[in-house]
Amino acid sequence: IVEVALDAIVTADQTGRVIEFNPAAERIFGYSRDQVRGKLLADIIVPRALREAHRKGLERFVATGEGSVIGKRIEIAALRADGTEFPVELAVCLVKRSVPMVFTAYLRDLTKQKEAEAALAERARLADLTANVSVALAQGVNATPILQDCAEAIVWHLDAALARIWTLNEENVLE
Repeated sequence: IVEVALDAIVTADQTGRVIEFNPAAERIFGYSRDQVRGKLLADIIVPRALREAHRKGLERFVATGEGSVIGKRIEIAALRADGTEFPVELAVCLVKRSVPMVFTAYLRDLTKQKEAEAALAERARLADLTANVSVALAQGVNATPILQDCAEAIVWHLDAALARIWTLNEENVLE
């Protein structure tokens, strides 16, 4: 099951050293199993900004049995072998309650999902802009207030500092 799983499955001991790294983890993170076995998980797939929190959380759980990540699903950043960060869904389980403790992490790459969500949000934002511009064009009679409403819609929906619409006057001069 571990060998054919589509999600990364990474097992580590209580010191944070990698014990197992399945083929999906190899594909997702860009390391071979042999490259990571025995190495600190924090140094391999945890982004630099999260390493200290990872280490402290692991130490706290080993010392007290209490942790904020064990048995929960969270979204967090992970690190590929090439140094790029990417979003993952992470679930960590305690496999063995004896000493030494063993943890298994299940990680799902959320890159495509986040890209699709961003594309959908962008389409929605542009649809809102189109709707506001359409309303301005349909309601107005005089060009100046229509264009003002259109410029305000552009600023609002595109997060612009300002928008300016130029027109040609009767002498072919921009206004």
